[in-house]
Amino acid sequence: MAKWLPGLVLMSDCGNNWNRYLDVLYSFYYQDFVMDKPHYYGKKVAVKKHPLIDIREATFWHIIQEGKKEEERIPDLRRCERIRWPKAIIENCEKCGIKIWE
Repeated sequence: MAKWLPGLVLMSDCGNNWNRYLDVLYSFYYQDFVMDKPHYYGKKVAVKKHPLIDIREATFWHIIQEGKKEEERIPDLRRCERIRWPKAIIENCEKCGIKIWE
Protein backbone atom coordinates (compact mmCIF):
# COMPACT_ATOMS: atom_id res chain seq x y z
CA MET A 1 0.00 0.00 0.00
CA ALA A 2 1.28 3.45 -0.90
CA LYS A 3 2.48 5.46 2.10
CA TRP A 4 0.32 8.44 1.12
CA LEU A 5 -2.91 6.43 1.29
CA PRO A 6 -4.90 6.84 4.53
CA GLY A 7 -5.43 3.78 6.71
CA LEU A 8 -8.42 1.48 6.38
CA VAL A 9 -11.65 2.22 8.25
CA LEU A 10 -12.72 -1.14 9.64
CA MET A 11 -16.18 -2.20 10.72
CA SER A 12 -14.61 -3.91 13.73
CA ASP A 13 -13.55 -0.43 14.94
CA CYS A 14 -17.30 0.26 15.29
CA GLY A 15 -18.02 -2.93 17.24
CA ASN A 16 -19.24 -4.58 14.01
CA ASN A 17 -22.34 -2.38 14.23
CA TRP A 18 -23.42 -1.57 10.65
CA ASN A 19 -25.36 1.61 11.54
CA ARG A 20 -22.48 3.04 13.56
CA TYR A 21 -20.04 2.06 10.78
CA LEU A 22 -22.24 3.72 8.17
CA ASP A 23 -22.22 6.95 10.23
CA VAL A 24 -18.42 6.85 10.47
CA LEU A 25 -18.05 6.17 6.74
CA TYR A 26 -20.39 9.03 5.92
CA SER A 27 -18.51 11.40 8.22
CA PHE A 28 -15.30 10.71 6.25
CA TYR A 29 -17.12 11.09 2.94
CA TYR A 30 -18.76 14.34 4.06
CA GLN A 31 -15.47 15.82 5.22
CA ASP A 32 -13.59 14.75 2.06
CA PHE A 33 -16.19 15.58 -0.60
CA VAL A 34 -18.62 18.14 0.84
CA MET A 35 -16.73 20.22 3.41
CA ASP A 36 -13.26 20.09 1.82
CA LYS A 37 -13.69 19.14 -1.84
CA PRO A 38 -10.75 17.42 -3.52
CA HIS A 39 -8.97 19.08 -6.42
CA TYR A 40 -8.08 17.31 -9.65
CA TYR A 41 -5.40 19.23 -11.50
CA GLY A 42 -6.51 22.44 -9.78
CA LYS A 43 -10.24 21.96 -10.38
CA LYS A 44 -12.71 21.19 -7.58
CA VAL A 45 -14.39 17.80 -7.83
CA ALA A 46 -18.17 17.99 -7.49
CA VAL A 47 -20.32 15.14 -6.23
CA LYS A 48 -23.71 13.92 -7.36
CA LYS A 49 -26.05 14.83 -4.52
CA HIS A 50 -29.31 13.44 -5.88
CA PRO A 51 -31.00 11.19 -5.41
CA LEU A 52 -30.63 11.36 -1.66
CA ILE A 53 -30.99 7.89 -0.19
CA ASP A 54 -31.47 7.71 3.58
CA ILE A 55 -30.43 11.40 3.70
CA ARG A 56 -27.06 10.62 2.08
CA GLU A 57 -25.82 11.72 -1.34
CA ALA A 58 -25.80 9.40 -4.36
CA THR A 59 -22.00 9.64 -4.66
CA PHE A 60 -21.55 8.32 -1.11
CA TRP A 61 -23.58 5.23 -1.93
CA HIS A 62 -21.72 4.77 -5.21
CA ILE A 63 -18.38 4.84 -3.40
CA ILE A 64 -19.31 2.21 -0.80
CA GLN A 65 -21.42 -0.13 -2.96
CA GLU A 66 -20.79 -2.40 -5.92
CA GLY A 67 -22.92 -3.62 -8.77
CA LYS A 68 -23.69 -2.85 -12.40
CA LYS A 69 -27.16 -1.35 -11.98
CA GLU A 70 -27.25 1.67 -9.68
CA GLU A 71 -30.58 0.68 -8.11
CA GLU A 72 -29.30 -2.86 -7.36
CA ARG A 73 -25.92 -2.02 -5.85
CA ILE A 74 -25.06 -3.49 -2.44
CA PRO A 75 -22.49 -2.47 0.20
CA ASP A 76 -18.99 -3.82 -0.35
CA LEU A 77 -16.92 -3.95 2.84
CA ARG A 78 -13.62 -3.60 0.92
CA ARG A 79 -14.92 -0.38 -0.66
CA CYS A 80 -16.20 0.78 2.72
CA GLU A 81 -12.82 0.17 4.35
CA ARG A 82 -11.20 2.38 1.72
CA ILE A 83 -13.62 5.33 2.09
CA ARG A 84 -10.68 7.65 2.70
CA TRP A 85 -8.82 6.61 -0.47
CA PRO A 86 -10.81 8.35 -3.25
CA LYS A 87 -9.84 11.89 -2.21
CA ALA A 88 -6.21 10.88 -1.67
CA ILE A 89 -6.06 9.21 -5.09
CA ILE A 90 -7.71 12.17 -6.84
CA GLU A 91 -5.29 14.62 -5.26
CA ASN A 92 -2.17 12.51 -5.79
CA CYS A 93 -2.82 10.95 -9.20
CA GLU A 94 -0.19 12.96 -11.08
CA LYS A 95 2.66 12.11 -8.73
CA CYS A 96 2.07 8.49 -7.85
CA GLY A 97 1.90 6.64 -11.14
CA ILE A 98 -1.85 6.04 -11.14
CA LYS A 99 -3.24 5.56 -14.62
CA ILE A 100 -5.85 8.14 -15.53
CA TRP A 101 -7.86 8.98 -18.64
CA GLU A 102 -9.26 12.19 -20.00
